[in-house]
Amino acid sequence: MRRQSRVLSGAGQSSWGRGARRGAGRPVSRQSSVALALLLLIGEFWGGTGAVQAAGPRVSGMLGGHPWSWGWNLGGQLGTGTRTDSTGPGAVRGLGAVTVVAAGTLHSLALTADGSVWAWGGNTDRQLGSGVSRRGSALPLRVSGLTHIAAIATGSLHNLALGADGAVWTWGSNAAEELGAVAVCAAPDKETCGGTPQRLTSLPEITAVAGGGIHSLALDAHGRVWAWGANRSGQLGTRAVCHHAMGGCASSIPVRIQGLPRVAALAGGGEFSLALTTDGAVWAWGANGAGQLGRAATLTTDCGPEACSIQPLRILGLPRIVAIAAGDDHSLALDVAGRVWTWGAMERASWAPVAGRRAAHPCGSA
Repeated sequence: MRRQSRVLSGAGQSSWGRGARRGAGRPVSRQSSVALALLLLIGEFWGGTGAVQAAGPRVSGMLGGHPWSWGWNLGGQLGTGTRTDSTGPGAVRGLGAVTVVAAGTLHSLALTADGSVWAWGGNTDRQLGSGVSRRGSALPLRVSGLTHIAAIATGSLHNLALGADGAVWTWGSNAAEELGAVAVCAAPDKETCGGTPQRLTSLPEITAVAGGGIHSLALDAHGRVWAWGANRSGQLGTRAVCHHAMGGCASSIPVRIQGLPRVAALAGGGEFSLALTTDGAVWAWGANGAGQLGRAATLTTDCGPEACSIQPLRILGLPRIVAIAAGDDHSLALDVAGRVWTWGAMERASWAPVAGRRAAHPCGSA
């Protein structure tokens, strides 16, 4: 089952059908019906990050500070107390005033106004933060050990929380070191690895976090980007970390991404990463098999035979951008005029994508 895309930052949310695979290497503009902040509540399978922030009654999924959910519900990720799929919005049960929600593959997170974090849905990789138990929950459970949290983000099966003090906490799957260098995961007995949030001590003061499929991103107070976890396609911005025990490339130690101007926001895709700089430009690095870096899908830069780039590339053809988001293998950006731009995979779109062509509606809508 593949997912759609998700919001990284901004004030609003809207969504449409699944994106695609045939890469249109250049951005295509579409009008956003609600020009708020970038779309998409659920990202494509392995796909990227993000959280949707509450911004009043116009925002789908966030009416009056209470989250609503709909769609696939195999793991109970809708939070309605059942595991039955829903084609219409239903209120998530058992939560107070919510400021941010985020969605993983089969689990969901919420940040409440008092700075606490709640999780529900699948728990195969302990992504609910409930300790050694792998039992899921169709109702929200408070994640223990977290207080005064300012932001949250999800990967496919792992989570990140940013404290008001700039500290980063991680929990859930650590299949590719995406939790970072936490002592409990380095111990000989890793039974408790990922079961409860652990604070990362190898980062400077952080102002934003994002989760890719199985990698993680953080933005520090100086506008620098740090990445850790899986690196098969260069999503950590280097080919130097290829010593993972499972035979792939990964790093538990955060790697600073080189070659970027000062960054304001981040998004993580399946095996690629996006950065929005303070001048409104978008940069991308990592996998490019579907053109998600805004270049021809054959692009290879220091990544061996894979279509990818370890060097951040500026996305060409965009106006000034105010928010970004990433799915499994497609990218999105919201410009200052409220228009949404997309590039990357497009196989499930209801119209034939043409590079540079403008469409009046989002991909998959009438």
